[in-house]
Amino acid sequence: MLQAQRTGRVTRFGPFELDRSTGELRKHGIKVRLQGKPFQILIALLDRAGETVSREDLRQCLWSDDTFVDFESGLNTAANRLRIALGDSADNPRYIETLARSGYRFIAPVEELGPPLVIEPEISPAPVPVPPKLPHHSHLTARRWLVALLAMAAIGTGLVAGRILWASHRSPDVQLQQITFRRGGVSSARFAPDGSVVYAAKWMNTQKQIFLANSLSPESRPLGFVKSTLAAVSKSGELALIQSNPEKTDGPVVLARVPMNGGSPLQLATSVSYADWSPEGTQLAIIRHTETQDTLEYPIGKALYQSWGILSGARVSPQGDSIAFFEHPYRGDDGGHLKMVDLQGHSTNVAPGWASAGGLAWAPSGREIYLTATRQGSARKLYAVTREGNLRDVAKIPGTLVLHDIAHDGRVLVSRENTNLVMEGWSADTKGTRDLSWFDWSNVVACSNDCDLVLFDESGEGGGPLYSTYLHRISTGETTRIAPGRAMALAPDGNTVITMSNANHNQLQLVPVGGGQQKVINGHDIEYQSVQYLPDGQGIVAIGKERDKPLRLYVQDLKGGSPKPLPVDVQPFWIAVSPDGKSIAGRSRDGKLVIQALSGGAPRVLETEKPLLPIRWTTDGRRLFGFRIGSGVSNEVVTVDVATGTSELILEIKPSEPEATVKLHRVVMSEDGKRIVYSYHRSLSELYIVSGW
Repeated sequence: MLQAQRTGRVTRFGPFELDRSTGELRKHGIKVRLQGKPFQILIALLDRAGETVSREDLRQCLWSDDTFVDFESGLNTAANRLRIALGDSADNPRYIETLARSGYRFIAPVEELGPPLVIEPEISPAPVPVPPKLPHHSHLTARRWLVALLAMAAIGTGLVAGRILWASHRSPDVQLQQITFRRGGVSSARFAPDGSVVYAAKWMNTQKQIFLANSLSPESRPLGFVKSTLAAVSKSGELALIQSNPEKTDGPVVLARVPMNGGSPLQLATSVSYADWSPEGTQLAIIRHTETQDTLEYPIGKALYQSWGILSGARVSPQGDSIAFFEHPYRGDDGGHLKMVDLQGHSTNVAPGWASAGGLAWAPSGREIYLTATRQGSARKLYAVTREGNLRDVAKIPGTLVLHDIAHDGRVLVSRENTNLVMEGWSADTKGTRDLSWFDWSNVVACSNDCDLVLFDESGEGGGPLYSTYLHRISTGETTRIAPGRAMALAPDGNTVITMSNANHNQLQLVPVGGGQQKVINGHDIEYQSVQYLPDGQGIVAIGKERDKPLRLYVQDLKGGSPKPLPVDVQPFWIAVSPDGKSIAGRSRDGKLVIQALSGGAPRVLETEKPLLPIRWTTDGRRLFGFRIGSGVSNEVVTVDVATGTSELILEIKPSEPEATVKLHRVVMSEDGKRIVYSYHRSLSELYIVSGW
């Protein structure tokens, strides 16, 4: 029988875990052979992650003063062996950066874990000697980024894993039971009336579907609803599912109801993103999503709240008198406010100002709302707030916690998430992709005409509370922090970057890349969502809105003046300005690819085989690059002939981890189509029932 035991301190970076007590390095749980000097170098760099470790420091660490050795050759050989073990590259480092004539620096996010649970049928090898800790220089700070997933082992009822995860909230009354064990992502979960768990998940190389699990067995049974997301389970055991329209693959999603034990789903509404049953299970509260506006309805057809941002959550109180939900004012960002609306449409801002928020449920009493959110970064923890707005902490774990449901007996259904925004680059010359991620939430925004210079921002744990804007040069691997705030646009000449502060969405900052005086662009009454430069670099096209008005497109001269609304009728997001600056490509209200003059007039529809989101034009204006939606787990980048609408495939973007839940976020590319950079959400999760909270 396998025996579980505790070992010493563990350091995690990327897919690697280093157990210092045994001298073992593991990648995805598999041992990596690493001994002697390379191991000692890794320890030395991890002890001062983020700092420059000089070659002299490493010499003192690896060799005693009375040892005669070709130090330069020995250090270079050991460093190269370490890179080989990590799959790293000196030219494009992900872990170890070489600083010319200076030393080395460990650049990946690092997480220090407590003693892990190790299950081994064999005797661990003898420990490798750990070098003495290097001197810490007072002007340098080693930042430990807590962004990775804790190692777990499912043993018995899962109580051991519970003690690991909730070490900071240790209580004899708190017990944890693991529900899912396969590698993949759980998108939603609810308690059924009998106490079992219904959840939607996508496991490795499978489609998303609905499963049923109970507390007596670790096995989950598929219920047969493929390509479905679970929205809610009623008091009588009826499921509310959000499904792709079976009659039209590229059409809007539909809300359907179906008995848990099987049957034909009955369609109720379209374009629904969230839903919840009333306490008696006869009515549904829904959030209806469009490109420009979200509406909370209860019952279906009766609008209680509308927003030009994004609404999420939507949970009906046990008394049936109120609906709790999140409002995210900035589209594309999960930050926002917890709100509550009564049946007359009177809303209350119960808990505002979250940097990241997702997952809520009512306490059985109906007096409190539980939510998972964070004031800074992306690692959410569990809170409870009264209807009057009195907030209290409940539980915190290293990483991200997502609340799914609370049972009548007080059991809590949560998932432990490893979610990040990955940035990758593709080149036609190499026909391969490269991971360009910097920290945990690398969001690509724009690139230069040759796509060698890439603008992105970091809005997770690594980006800090104000977010951070960066420029990365692919040819040299150099990454430079430009300014705090969100990245918005890169000037055509690459010399200026536009950023926006989280505190003020009515202003933009023009930041010279090489340093110099910044300039403020005032939007006056316009709240900016995103912007892009006009080809001449003298103006911008902006997506924004005035207070209590819908999103629309504006044009603004960077030399001065207010944003002016454009007389165009396209969906605001995913637009591309033509090379002559006179037209834009976008999507019509019914989802067709259109071209429309910025001066107004009727749009021209491009009849494409499948719906496309425009990315950019070719230099001659004869073709468009677009992202093809509705193509399953893979995503296609194509070129479209502007005259005929015929398309040609350039790249099929597939997730590097087929077991992860992946959603493409943003795509940018060079004007010749030979370089493409994109960001996508990647999520892995495990589902648990917690008793005792």
